[in-house]
Amino acid sequence: MMFAKILFFYFLRIVFATCLLSPKNFISKSSTCFNVQNSYQDFSKIVGEKKIIAISPGGYHGFYMMGISNYIKENYDLSNYLFTGASAGAWNALFMTYKGDSTELALRLLSNEIIHKTNIKEIIANLKKEILFSYKDNDFDISKLFIGITNLNDYYMPVVNIYSEFENLEDAIDCCIASSHIPFITGNFIHKYNKFLSFDGQFSSYPYPYLENKAKDVFYITPSMWEKSKSLAFFDDIHHYANMIKKGKTFDLSMMYDKGYYDSKKNKDKLDLSFLGKNF
Repeated sequence: MMFAKILFFYFLRIVFATCLLSPKNFISKSSTCFNVQNSYQDFSKIVGEKKIIAISPGGYHGFYMMGISNYIKENYDLSNYLFTGASAGAWNALFMTYKGDSTELALRLLSNEIIHKTNIKEIIANLKKEILFSYKDNDFDISKLFIGITNLNDYYMPVVNIYSEFENLEDAIDCCIASSHIPFITGNFIHKYNKFLSFDGQFSSYPYPYLENKAKDVFYITPSMWEKSKSLAFFDDIHHYANMIKKGKTFDLSMMYDKGYYDSKKNKDKLDLSFLGKNF
């Protein structure tokens, strides 16, 4: 799997170098960025005494994780938490920053106009449209949001950057879109965010090395957290997305959300250990 990712980015490096495209020739936004390889000190200053919920990539399994996220939001005090994620985890991290009724938000995002699409690009576009139409900037506490994106550096090599301090809700959504970008699957070949060519955060084998020294303060949400035998990989999600486009197949995303919620409810005892004042 890692070899396949290396080959993919080697291919990108050749393409961009051949086309003389500079990764930095793009308009900058105002969000703050730090590179994970040198970020622990910077991130620790930002986090302080707060705890962290880190939400993994997962492709369309992100709707399963939204069920998990909503159950946690409904049942536990998250006022002292920050939220970080990459790819589908970025969208769920944004979901976690919502200040209002999280079930209402979830049902809105699961509306027929959004999820009953065979094209993942349309689903993402409709998610952005619905959120911006229905909510205002102050409906979300985006100061608690940290999103991982795989960028290409000056040498056309992949690096994971973490973005925070977003200008507004639309900026945060655009960062989620960049963190979910798979060329030709979720959008065009080239996607730009904050000066850099941007790709799905899951292209990194582990997009959260900046959290390693805070392990006891981090709670991880993953598609396999209640089913340890389930194994999800990045290129499995490309296969699923490709099938959606090729065969016009739709996944029952509402059912996936419900399963995530009720799987979490069945595991409430484990969540209680994490969120009711005991060590992770």
